Amino acid sequence: MSTTGYAYAFLSTLTIGLFTPGMMRSAYAQVISDGTTNTIVNPSGNNFNILNGIEKGNNLFHSFTNFSVPINGSATFDLVNTPNITTIFSRVTGGNISNIDGLIRTANTSKPISLFLMNPAGIVFGKDAALNIGGSFIGTTANSIQFADGLEFSAVNSTAPPLLTMSVPIGLQLGSSASQIQVQGKGNDYIVPTNNLGIVASPGKTIALVGGDITFTGGVITAPVGRIEIGAVGSGTVSLTPTPAGWQLGYAQVEDFRDINFTQRSSLWNPYPVGNPFGGIQVVGRDIHLNQSQIAAVTAGTGQGGNITVNAARSLSLGGVNANAQAPSAWIVNSVLPGVTGNGGAVNIQAGQLTLKDGAAIETLSLGAGAAGKVEVRADTITASGTVRVNSPLAPTGSSSSRISSETYASGAGGDVTVVARQLTLKESGVISTAVFPGATGRGGNISVNVAEDISAIGAHPLSLTASGIGSYTSGIGNGGNIDVSTGTLHLLEGGEIFAPSVRFARIPGTGVGNAGDITVVARQAIDMVGTYSILPTLISGIGSFTTGSGNGGNVSVTTPMLTLQAGAILSTSTLPVFGIFGDAKQSNNLGNAGNLTVNVADSLTVTGINQFTKAPTVLGSNTLSNGKAGDVTIQTNHLAIQNGGSINTFTQATGNAGALTIQANDILIEGSSIAASAPITDKTTRQFYGLPDVPTGNTGRLNIITNRLSVRDNGRVTVTHSGTGNAGQLNIQADRVFLDKGIIRASSISGEGGDINLDVANVLLTRNGSTITAEAGGSGNGGNITIKAPLIVGLENSDIIANAFEGKGGNIQITTQGIFGLKYRTQLTSLNDITASSKFGVNGNVQITSPDVDPNSGLMQLPVNLVDASQQIATGCTSNEGSRFVATGRGGVPQNPNQQIGSDRTWSDIRDLSAYRSTQTVQAQIPKSPEVLVQATGWRRNAQDKIEIFADKSPPGVQPALTCAAVTKS
Repeated sequence: MSTTGYAYAFLSTLTIGLFTPGMMRSAYAQVISDGTTNTIVNPSGNNFNILNGIEKGNNLFHSFTNFSVPINGSATFDLVNTPNITTIFSRVTGGNISNIDGLIRTANTSKPISLFLMNPAGIVFGKDAALNIGGSFIGTTANSIQFADGLEFSAVNSTAPPLLTMSVPIGLQLGSSASQIQVQGKGNDYIVPTNNLGIVASPGKTIALVGGDITFTGGVITAPVGRIEIGAVGSGTVSLTPTPAGWQLGYAQVEDFRDINFTQRSSLWNPYPVGNPFGGIQVVGRDIHLNQSQIAAVTAGTGQGGNITVNAARSLSLGGVNANAQAPSAWIVNSVLPGVTGNGGAVNIQAGQLTLKDGAAIETLSLGAGAAGKVEVRADTITASGTVRVNSPLAPTGSSSSRISSETYASGAGGDVTVVARQLTLKESGVISTAVFPGATGRGGNISVNVAEDISAIGAHPLSLTASGIGSYTSGIGNGGNIDVSTGTLHLLEGGEIFAPSVRFARIPGTGVGNAGDITVVARQAIDMVGTYSILPTLISGIGSFTTGSGNGGNVSVTTPMLTLQAGAILSTSTLPVFGIFGDAKQSNNLGNAGNLTVNVADSLTVTGINQFTKAPTVLGSNTLSNGKAGDVTIQTNHLAIQNGGSINTFTQATGNAGALTIQANDILIEGSSIAASAPITDKTTRQFYGLPDVPTGNTGRLNIITNRLSVRDNGRVTVTHSGTGNAGQLNIQADRVFLDKGIIRASSISGEGGDINLDVANVLLTRNGSTITAEAGGSGNGGNITIKAPLIVGLENSDIIANAFEGKGGNIQITTQGIFGLKYRTQLTSLNDITASSKFGVNGNVQITSPDVDPNSGLMQLPVNLVDASQQIATGCTSNEGSRFVATGRGGVPQNPNQQIGSDRTWSDIRDLSAYRSTQTVQAQIPKSPEVLVQATGWRRNAQDKIEIFADKSPPGVQPALTCAAVTKS
């Protein structure tokens, strides 16, 4: 390196060491008039007294070369000579940044004075910056301020005295590359409301910062009962609309936005001790980042709170982790304080890309009697993920998940949540939710999610173990809100869910009283629900509503062309004493009813597989483990496949009744799986855990299946069963064709009444490979009845139809068919294809097989074994003893010779009377005597003496033998 290079490096180092940021601030910490507006500045140490200026009506204009306020100093606009003004317009023309490290104030006036501070070179508010002006404050790096009469107050064209006006300002004109604004500070104290108020605006007035890039580094701005406006604009005009609260800014004429960054616990804080409909917070920019920072408003009195609006032209992101956080580290929140009756303001978010991570939240809260405000989020893409530890009574689990939500903690209602996007991704405990907390009497807010392309909810975060997804929860007295989801494709994976529960907490009064909300899901392409969360296998992918309290569960409706449930996923409604951390087993007899479940799938519905960890089946259905009733389940689809252990069911394991299950499909395949309405008995440990009775006493619901084709294979089952003392339900199947291949159709009970089976088959019922159709009862119960109507019934390979009982009466079997093949009545089961209706210790049931009046087998003759080859019989003539003859009439289209065309024939008729010349004997047919006709039986039954009777409803008419040539008398 040369000597010059060393010298340059040394001087650079010396310069950097000597001119620290603080010293540079001191160099420019001064207020100097530029002489264009009669402005007089009287300095006194670090304090500057500003007089005169140019007065136009209520407007006062000042112009400065420099405008900076040092630490512990002040800049005072002294209005002793201009007492009638209400607005001060000040510009800085020297090209130096304004560093505001002290106090800006007004003096010698009783009016609330508004102040515009315009410096195109930039503005920096230090940690000790403060305002005391009585009116609104607008700090901007605009080039000029525009007025209603067309004039402007410019900070860049200032060589001549300005043309000033008494009209009102209407806009801020920013140049092609507006300079930045910085706000520095000590940061909030980890929660809002914060004790560190930072720069405080005049009560009920506006504080606005409009410039290029805007950066908050621990900066805090507070506007009590007023309005905060933050706008980052590269170029364009920002409109100014006067309001009783000061100013409202508009950005319709701006296309070039800049970035806004909030870091190091920065805050915008807007408390409302009294109402102000013109207050609130608006933040507008290109990329807006909140890192460990908050934008917050609160209603603290009887009036209406202000709204929070954040508009990010390209992206809005919230995140960052603060180890000492008492609330979400990154938070946009509008709330109602405890005991307050005023309603909270709304939160409105618009962004190109919205990202929430590390437990960030966008929400409204009500901790008082006033209702929480609405939350409306519109973005192209939305991603919410992650969890943060917090130390707050509002987070009893010790963590806070990333969310878009509204919550109520008292009598005030929760706000509705609306989310509109092209794509939505919720992962690692990211949620969209509304909640009613324990003891709260306010209702929960409704949720509306409208996503053009796809929604994905995936997994959970190991810190919170909260499922990613969409949820409306009530654990209080108020009802939960409804959920309405519309999307192209919905993916619920690894524990992702859409749920609306009503939950009771053990030993906490006032919980689980409210009803859960209803769920409506419409996916225009498909819904895919797969698997569980590997760290917590009971966290299951699915859609559903349940209650563990006295409140009722919500109804669930799902509509889509394709629906797939795999690997333990669930689509259900339930009433449960305990579900995860929710519920109380001692309250199992004080639970509400489960909601109804309606599923409409235009093309195909697949339920397949099991939970690989717990071995529980993939389930679509409704159930009760309490005295509450399970919901009814209705399914409509074109193709239904239940495979590999999956299940569609309704069941009860307690005193409540199971719901009805109705399935309507074009074709149904059940393969190693089940469709069931049941009342099973679980193991003793499970019964004790849930507080269940030893045996269920609730009745099994009705099972109705309407289909063209029903195929049950590989130990697949269609059942209505009861293992307790209640009655098994009724199983009704209406189908065109039913095929059982090692399949089971069963209605059974242990001690109650056996269920009935009604099979109405339009075409064929085929059973093979050990398949069974059975209506049985154990203990003292009576066997159920089986009614089968089918034109053709086939039983092969030890397939049986059974209506047996143990101590009770055997059930009745009534079969109406045109043909039954392979199956025969027997008094007991054999290795053949049996029809039985016996009771081991009771009275056997009746078996009746009815065929139609005309037996299709009657009148049929057995064909000879040795068939005659007709081709060898062509030359055979009639035998002479039968008077046979061969007659050929006409030419039959054959010419008289091969060389001649076919000509027209003349009609020949013989009109002679030949009776005088010849007489012919009368022809008499020789009719042999009819043999005695045996009447074929059309049915059989077992009479009261337990004997078989064969009967025929009507004797078939005798068949007259055909006439033969032998009946003709030879002449």
